[in-house]
Amino acid sequence: MAMPFKSLLLAGTVALLTIGCDVHPQFKLTPVKESEQSHFVLEDHRPLAERQSEILSLMVTNPAYGIARMGDDRTVPDRMAYLKAFLGNEVGAKLEGKTVLVKSFAIHRNNQGRMRGTNPSKSGLLTAAISNALEEKAAPTQPGGFTEAENPDGFNVAVIDLLVTVDGKDYRARVVKPAPGTVVRFNGDVEIWDKVVASAMEEVVVQLSGKLKQG
Repeated sequence: MAMPFKSLLLAGTVALLTIGCDVHPQFKLTPVKESEQSHFVLEDHRPLAERQSEILSLMVTNPAYGIARMGDDRTVPDRMAYLKAFLGNEVGAKLEGKTVLVKSFAIHRNNQGRMRGTNPSKSGLLTAAISNALEEKAAPTQPGGFTEAENPDGFNVAVIDLLVTVDGKDYRARVVKPAPGTVVRFNGDVEIWDKVVASAMEEVVVQLSGKLKQG
C-alpha cells in the first residue's frame, strides 16, 4: 500500500532536518583540584537515563526536537568528581561529615533556536500544519526547555539543572547559557560549545555552593 503524500513529505522532512544531529563530541570542563580538607560524601542518586547521552526526538513535530542530553561520557573530567571538588573548595566546613545526595545533574544542548528559526516551511516547502508544528518548542518544565526571560534572543543554549539533598533539604541550581553563533548541528562548533558548557557548569556549581552556604 502506497504511503500517503503527506506522510512521505513528513518523512523526508525528518530525514533532511536530522542530518548532522549527533551527540558524540566531548566537552572539556575546567579541571578543579579537590581540597585535602574536604571531608564529606557525595552519593549519585540520578536516574540511569540521565547519565546517558540521547537525542530526545528525531521527529520535527515533537517539541523535544532539537534537544540532546549530554551523558556522563560527554564531559571531561567526570561531572560528579568536578562537583565534589568544587563543593569541597567552596562550601568546605559546612559539609563536614555530611552526605550530599545528587538527585539530578542534567546537561542539555538545545538547538531549537536555530532549527526552528531556519524552518524550511517558511519557503513554502511544507504544509501549513507542519509549519506550525515546527514552531512548537519545549516547555520550560521539559528537559532542555527554557523561558523567554532565560533566553530572550532565542539562541541555541546549554541548559544545566542540578538538584542535591543535604540533611533532608533540597537545593536546586539552574543555568541557561546562550551559545550565539552556533549553527544547526549538534556535532558542529565544538570549540564554541566547549566554552559555553564549561562556563555554564562553573556558574551552576557556584550558584549551588551559595545556596548550601546559606543553609
